[in-house]
Amino acid sequence: MEKLDEKQADYAEYGNVVHNHLAEWFLEGRTSPVHPDHLETFNKCKRMAQNAIDQWSSGRNYTILCVEKRFWSEKWGDKGQYQYSGKPDIVAVTESGDILILDFKTLYGEQVESPRNLQLRGLATLLANHIEAGSRATISVGIIQPMVSNSVPLTVYPEESLAQAKAHVRKIVEDAIDSPPTNRSAGVKQCQYCPFKDHCQQYHSWVRSEMTIELRNLPLPTEWTPSQWRIFLDKEKAARDWLADMKEIARTMLENDPDSVEGYTLSRGRETKTVTDPKAASESLSDVLGRNQFMECCKPSLPELIKSVAAATQCKLDDAELFVMGRLTEAKCVEVKEGAKTIKKKKDK
Repeated sequence: MEKLDEKQADYAEYGNVVHNHLAEWFLEGRTSPVHPDHLETFNKCKRMAQNAIDQWSSGRNYTILCVEKRFWSEKWGDKGQYQYSGKPDIVAVTESGDILILDFKTLYGEQVESPRNLQLRGLATLLANHIEAGSRATISVGIIQPMVSNSVPLTVYPEESLAQAKAHVRKIVEDAIDSPPTNRSAGVKQCQYCPFKDHCQQYHSWVRSEMTIELRNLPLPTEWTPSQWRIFLDKEKAARDWLADMKEIARTMLENDPDSVEGYTLSRGRETKTVTDPKAASESLSDVLGRNQFMECCKPSLPELIKSVAAATQCKLDDAELFVMGRLTEAKCVEVKEGAKTIKKKKDK
């Protein structure tokens, strides 16, 4: 199986930041300062994960085996052509060998519960190699989705169930690799989070057909019906993502070969200049600008102020935010603005 580079999408950035803080916390018992934008999700994930671990361990001693570590299955098939992998967020193990796998989902999309969650089933089969045959040890799995639920139902796989799960996952991998391309179906749900869709012919064909068939038959936007507006919004994100992906591929091609795209070339990247030491900058311009004049040129970063206050007072970031906002509001030197409303799809009833 060809291993492609794991491409990070913009939508994953928020989740990655929260995941990194959680990894620090469960490995070291501490974390670097958490940005206020991420603090609520981090705290809720941490609390839900610890509650799930406490429920699973039931007072038994346990250790965190690993955090954010990728596991690969053994290869199988006549030519060793089949293999799969997974990266659990937290793996804990008791002294008796029981294993717990937890996976964080920090976005709003609801995931299938753990008994039917294929990702968790695959992760359980990957960790099964750590269980000695006949030991009667079990693997438990749970999914933490703080934007959807406050509970973390755990599913337990005893040894006999792991064998069935392994056969099930292997069959899915074999079917995915061996099935003709014509049998593969692309779509919003299937492709939204796939990091390898740039390499998929079915994905590109589907996006082009979506853009050219339904949208081209619409009248002028001023005449669209509510259902026609839905058609547009259903297709808009897939089309925009595809266009961005294609532009990035073209940029990479031009980087590697300036003649790879007829009539186009790469311009120089935009140069940015940043003052890295405000105090030194103020001193260097003190003969021209007074302190007040210099301060008028500076725009403080509210998140950085909150982090500095948290460090100076040794308090939590959410407490520091309340303190800073209280002081700044009292001094009438802070403005709170609400951004433009965003369009989101209604949940199906």
